[in-house]
Amino acid sequence: MSKYRFSLQYPKPLTDEEFESLRPLFTAGGFSRYASGAAEELEGMFAKFFGVKHAVACSSGTAAIHAALIACDLPVGSEVITTPITDVGVVLPIIYQNLVPVFADVDPTTFNLDAKSVESRITKNTSAIIAVHLAGNPAPIREVKALADKHNLILIEDCSQAHGAEYDGKRVGSMGKLGIASLQQSKHITSGEGGVIVTDDSALFERLKLSVDKGWTRFKSLRERRYEFLSLNYRYTGIQAAVVIPQMKRVAGILKKKRELAAYLYKRAEEFGGLVGCQRTLAGTQHSYYSFPMYVNGDEAMRDALMEMLAKDSGVECAYGYANPVPLYLCTAALENPKKFGRSFKYSDRSYPKGTCPAAEDLLNRSFLLPFNEKFEISDMEYMMDAFAKAVAKLTPVGAGR
Repeated sequence: MSKYRFSLQYPKPLTDEEFESLRPLFTAGGFSRYASGAAEELEGMFAKFFGVKHAVACSSGTAAIHAALIACDLPVGSEVITTPITDVGVVLPIIYQNLVPVFADVDPTTFNLDAKSVESRITKNTSAIIAVHLAGNPAPIREVKALADKHNLILIEDCSQAHGAEYDGKRVGSMGKLGIASLQQSKHITSGEGGVIVTDDSALFERLKLSVDKGWTRFKSLRERRYEFLSLNYRYTGIQAAVVIPQMKRVAGILKKKRELAAYLYKRAEEFGGLVGCQRTLAGTQHSYYSFPMYVNGDEAMRDALMEMLAKDSGVECAYGYANPVPLYLCTAALENPKKFGRSFKYSDRSYPKGTCPAAEDLLNRSFLLPFNEKFEISDMEYMMDAFAKAVAKLTPVGAGR
């Protein structure tokens, strides 16, 4: 039954034809970012995909967040508002850039930022908002962008899990000052690791190119080159780009397949009498279904009992919570005890205790991720939903009716 064990690290092999397309790069030996045109070609494809003017590839989604913050040159010690339910790769770059992470709460049905909570966290020290489109579900970007515009804040969209998702007919990632995406193994398309930053701002684009390349003014003559500002080596390689280029043709098919599987799951979930719910999407949005979050309308004990029955009786093993079973500030040592890592960081005097984001904490006690990817078929969704139906029928609806 290992087929129904939750995993994001599933194989995504190239076809023979796609593999053959790599041969020229390998025979020419142009492996680095600047030894072939592959990375630049991919960047052009990503700019077109997101509907923006510019794209810069880099070594990971985490690197993309960090490079974006470097390029924005935010005031040291200023605050960046983001969500507590995401990958820690969103938060660590904030800390390393000597900024202060601030967590806004989430909507317990969409799993995304609650715009009212974001607004309540804005202070005179706020400089940016990082809105994450969790699991491929577009966040309330219209409302969040209005807040960013009103308070003159930089808005960064994290689309790491949202390739091809849309809001009001636009690709997510195209509405903020910058958008970032990930090319890690689990994403819709992948080079194992990798990231991309997109923007319509031409001046910011020039800084982004330096931000992923140690600040080196590579475009100048050898005598004039210098390291313009403090940044790291986040370069993407030609080999990685060449692996992704043929996959760009697959995105539409992957999205179509995942949306078909998701539609079946939403329909079947209606049978559970409100005891089990699926991540809610906002009107005017198109989800890309990186994963499939669900939750029980009960308590943690009810969620755990359901998970145990599914695993024992049907071999369906879900992930508890979302990536982590608690919000980032309750499972990241750097946030649990900032002073442990020295007093030089501007956030070192902050604390992120339990209760910081009550809705997020409650949701992660009740939520889970179903085994889900484009390799599954409708018959697999049917098997899992049949297993859910049997397990739900056995549950005592304690805590139902939220």
